[in-house]
Amino acid sequence: MEMVVVLTVFVIIITAAGGLFISLIQQQNHVLAEQELYNQVSYAIEYMGRLVRTAQTDDGTHGCSVTPGVDYALTHASGGSPSYYQGIKFLTNDNNPICEEFYLDTDGIFKETKTVSGVATTQNLLSTKFQIVKLRFILDGSTSLASATYGDGQQPRVTILIDVKIPTAGNVQEKIIQTTLSQRNLNTGL
Repeated sequence: MEMVVVLTVFVIIITAAGGLFISLIQQQNHVLAEQELYNQVSYAIEYMGRLVRTAQTDDGTHGCSVTPGVDYALTHASGGSPSYYQGIKFLTNDNNPICEEFYLDTDGIFKETKTVSGVATTQNLLSTKFQIVKLRFILDGSTSLASATYGDGQQPRVTILIDVKIPTAGNVQEKIIQTTLSQRNLNTGL
C-alpha cells in the first residue's frame, strides 16, 4: 500500500514538472520570436531612417517617378475609406542619387526597391515568418498628404507605423511599432 502511495505521488510530481518544463520552453520560444521581430524591425527602421533623413528634392532628372519638386511621395494607397499609404518613395541625397521606395507589397511582405539608372532591385526588409497586418507612412502628421515639399521652412516629418503578428506555438501576438523621422538639415529659420 505504501508503495502505491509513493508511486502516485512520484507520478504527480513528474507530471507537474513535465508540464512546467514544456511551459517554460514555449515561453522561451515566444521570447526568442519577439526578440527576433524587434531586431529585424529595429534594423529596418534604422536603415530607412538613414535614407529618409538624407532625402533630397527631386528635380525630375534622376529617373525617379517622384513628382519633380517633391521631397517625399507616398505610394501604394490602400483604396479603402479612409485611405492610407503603405509606401514611401524619395530620392537619396548623395553623390549618386538613388530612387528609394519602401512599401508593403501585395504579397504582404515589407520590401525596398532601389532604382539606379533605370535598373530596379527589390529586397525584403523583414522575414516572411512575420505577418504584417498594417504598414503606414504619414507625412507631417496628416493622413491626407500624398507628397510633401519643404522649401517653406517647415521641418519635414515621416511617421512609420508597423503592425505585425508574431506566430509562436499555439499563440499569436500582435505588436505595433511606430516612429517619426525628420530630415537631417533642420529648418530652424535662423
